[in-house]
Amino acid sequence: MAASITQTLEPIFKRGKEILKLTLEWTAHTDGAVAGITTDNGTFCGETITKTLTGRSLKNMITKPTSATTYTATMTMDGEDLFGGTGTLRSTSATESLAPLVGGVPEYRTITGPLTPGITGAGSGGTGTIILEFGKGE
Repeated sequence: MAASITQTLEPIFKRGKEILKLTLEWTAHTDGAVAGITTDNGTFCGETITKTLTGRSLKNMITKPTSATTYTATMTMDGEDLFGGTGTLRSTSATESLAPLVGGVPEYRTITGPLTPGITGAGSGGTGTIILEFGKGE
């Protein structure tokens, strides 16, 4: 089974502010991994998702598993894990939320290039959802 990610970007309002919500629904390869897909692979209103998000602030990552195996979720930009390695051992049953980190301290991250999600250890054909929330550049 080949790994896949479906990317959906939509504007929503949260606490009276417009944010962009990027939903990544993933299915793992037989080795339990998802790799090699970036926000350059998805589009929104005729632009790449990367272009739409550039200059926005990454505020939050939410993981919603449907996999029966704990897994690790990463989100990298320019080779850096934006969540500082805190995406390990994602729950098999609970929705979990993470803040982006800089030097171990929570801090919004300005998007300057493609985001690359990574999943490892999800088991053959494991599935789940990652939601990223972006505010206007702050």
